[in-house]
Amino acid sequence: MQFSALFAAASALFTLASAGTVHFINQDSTARTIVFTPNPGCAEIPSINILGLGTADQEFPTSWVGNWYSVSEGATDIPGMLGEVAFESWAGLTYFDVSAIVNPDDYNGVKEIFPLHSNLPRKRKEKPKG
Repeated sequence: MQFSALFAAASALFTLASAGTVHFINQDSTARTIVFTPNPGCAEIPSINILGLGTADQEFPTSWVGNWYSVSEGATDIPGMLGEVAFESWAGLTYFDVSAIVNPDDYNGVKEIFPLHSNLPRKRKEKPKG
């Protein structure tokens, strides 16, 4: 199954390229660190760095469940909007969403997550106008 997710201010895009892989595309010049947090019993995944306008792929272990958030270069490492995923979960399906539960005021982090080739967001958080 393939997914995509939009993340970051002036946007950095990341894509769930296939079950167990996320493809990150940074769409602005701000370098970011992606911090992964596994659910209990799932493997730890080291943080990855993505240069401004750069890309990175992250492989996930089979049936990995957890989340990730971004930290912009020079910013304090404070969890914000989360990309959440459960690979090969209930009924063998992969589930995903964007969560504002940690910091609903984060407009630099995860914003969208959607099937890779659909470009139709399932959830979206945008900065209010004004």
